Amino acid sequence: NDLTFTSSSGQSYAITPASVNYRPPNNFQARNQNLIKRFMAVLNNNEAIKEFKNYSDLFRNGVLSAKKFYDHCKEILGGSFDEIFPELLVLLPDIKKQRELYDAYDGGNRKNLVVCENCKQIIFKRELTDHYNHHTLDNHFPSLGSMQQTNNAWKK
Repeated sequence: NDLTFTSSSGQSYAITPASVNYRPPNNFQARNQNLIKRFMAVLNNNEAIKEFKNYSDLFRNGVLSAKKFYDHCKEILGGSFDEIFPELLVLLPDIKKQRELYDAYDGGNRKNLVVCENCKQIIFKRELTDHYNHHTLDNHFPSLGSMQQTNNAWKK
């Protein structure tokens, strides 16, 4: 989509960004570490943790459908699912995969999530203002380089 906007001064700007990168939410690293700890506490079993990592890799690599991964998460997280899954979804650093999981998600806490109108990233409603502020900055001060890679639970 090569739509552009031309200002009255004759300058042209892309209406849609050429590439959309996942934007880590505030306190990403700390939240990610906390998510790992919560997973370990809930699963409390090395085999279950290995199995989750395997399912996660299969999902991220396109081998396992979002629905099957979602069902697996719901099964292994049990009563902690509604507390943990939304955070897992928000911290997934792949917008396309986020959307696939979001579409499969039928949990009650989905109401606390929102799809960004600009980049389609899944975020918590409470973090919407911070997320949109990044878009405003990007529009006024476009990035000159690629986004720095961050470590997270999805890559462990």
